[in-house]
Amino acid sequence: MHKAYVSRVCLNRLVLYDDEDCSSIGFFIDDPSASGKKRARLQNALSPLVQTGPLVYSRDEMAAENSRSWEGIRVLLYTMPVYLSEISELLDAMNIITYLLYAMMLLIILVSAAVTYRLILHERSREMGVMRVIGFHGRDLRLVLWAEILVIGFISLIAGFLLALVLGWLSSLLSFSWFPSFEIFMKNGKLTALYLPGTILINSASVFLILFVMALFPSFRVSRKNLPGLLSGEPL
Repeated sequence: MHKAYVSRVCLNRLVLYDDEDCSSIGFFIDDPSASGKKRARLQNALSPLVQTGPLVYSRDEMAAENSRSWEGIRVLLYTMPVYLSEISELLDAMNIITYLLYAMMLLIILVSAAVTYRLILHERSREMGVMRVIGFHGRDLRLVLWAEILVIGFISLIAGFLLALVLGWLSSLLSFSWFPSFEIFMKNGKLTALYLPGTILINSASVFLILFVMALFPSFRVSRKNLPGLLSGEPL
């Protein structure tokens, strides 16, 4: 596969178009999810003015419309997912797999944290008992345990983010030239991670929510356990 880039005027002259003619015009919108609605609105606005083709929803439908004969100039409106329907379907499948992996990771975090936290509280039961002896109430113990969870979770998220940066940098050093047309997934020829503030906030909030739910009931049990049981190290 070879590619060559020329100016639009030069290309028009090669295909025997006038210098100002064009066969396709692209519109960039801020919200890609609204492209379907805006395409329908543009179709309704153009229909009384020029000859328009029907709205197509796949690459096959677009090819079928282009293969038909017509007189004069006809305008056909389609979105990028229609033009790249195969890639769009591939991306949709990748998104589904990503969400499944995301749910599995959250479940693994919940189970692992619950087991680990229960073991930690069991090992620290005597420490909790000593804190009760020196004047800590059950509410104070819960606040201490929840503060520890928040601090540990915050440190873990920072460490995970730094690890992700390192892994992302290492992946950018790999070459994907053997994969045809893979450059559409890369930026400046490199595989680059996209860190969106909203997504990072949602992921962080999900992790903290899981940690809070996991620590809620064990912390109530250890804070309400009788003092002799805590000092003797009885199971929670």
